[in-house]
Amino acid sequence: MRILTCLLIVGCNPTGETLVEKVTPAENLEDSGSTTEQEPSTGDQPEDTEEPPPQVFSNRWEGTRDITFPDICTDTLRESGLLVDEEEIGQQLLSTCGECIHIYEIEVNPNEICGSIPVSTTVYRGVSEPADDSFSIFAFYQNENGGVEYYEMSLAERSQEAWQYTYDGTYNSYTYNVEGVVNFP
Repeated sequence: MRILTCLLIVGCNPTGETLVEKVTPAENLEDSGSTTEQEPSTGDQPEDTEEPPPQVFSNRWEGTRDITFPDICTDTLRESGLLVDEEEIGQQLLSTCGECIHIYEIEVNPNEICGSIPVSTTVYRGVSEPADDSFSIFAFYQNENGGVEYYEMSLAERSQEAWQYTYDGTYNSYTYNVEGVVNFP
């Protein structure tokens, strides 16, 4: 009894020619008459089987920050921004933050929380190269000499379709904590 199994492989090589290969495995034949046929092709190159890593960042930033002053109030900020890497301010901030790979200019609403605490309505955020389903978020500020400095605000971690981050801070001797979510639609 003869068992015959054929596998047909069709693809294109880098020159655009169609490559057809028929393989008949020898171990499936009782006779020794196995064959391998392949049409000749020029410029055969090994296929690149590595998939590029998924793209994390886009040209848009959309997010929220829930800010809680314990025993005082909780409020939510909405954020919407655009990538500014190619603009002059983006180039300046990228040169300041050696860890940043992108800079976003973000509009924040509302302009105050908890009834009277002012909020900066335009902020800049830098992001680092993603690694292990996380990336760093950097904030920028003007120092007392008028120069720009940055610090790592938080580490964002992947959660379903969004990135989540947390951090703590102080405002007028009151501590607060922040739970943020950002997407790059």
